Amino acid sequence: MRIRFANGFTLLELLLVLTVSALIIAMVPPLLSRAMPTVNARSTVHDLSAIIRNVRSRAIVLNETRVIYFDRESRTIFEEGGNQELQIDEPLRINVENIRKSEETPKILVAHPDGSINGSVITISGGKKSYILRPNWVTGALSIEDRVDESTM
Repeated sequence: MRIRFANGFTLLELLLVLTVSALIIAMVPPLLSRAMPTVNARSTVHDLSAIIRNVRSRAIVLNETRVIYFDRESRTIFEEGGNQELQIDEPLRINVENIRKSEETPKILVAHPDGSINGSVITISGGKKSYILRPNWVTGALSIEDRVDESTM
């Protein structure tokens, strides 16, 4: 006579799988939280470039000069007239070159009807990366350069 074993898993096997799964799940959030500032910085710089492109397009279509400002108090970049704005979240660092310290809400970019852009180089940093947004004043094109911050390593 043959002995038949029951198909399935033992209680010990199930407990072992659940324990390993719990350990893996517990390890994932710390790894993700370290990457979040970098992801937020990249997302913010892409949102900002979209706003700048939109403002430039509106300047061309409406045949008028459009201005983008930076409010230091609220950490907000906004278009003159309030059509578009971008809030820079707190863990991110922002540096705008060539702005006047005396102005409360300095101009950071001016889009002209001919498609050109005058403005500052904007750096948004988060985590170990910095993203540098450079406007080309002749063509109005934007370039985004990413750099690894040596000071945070």
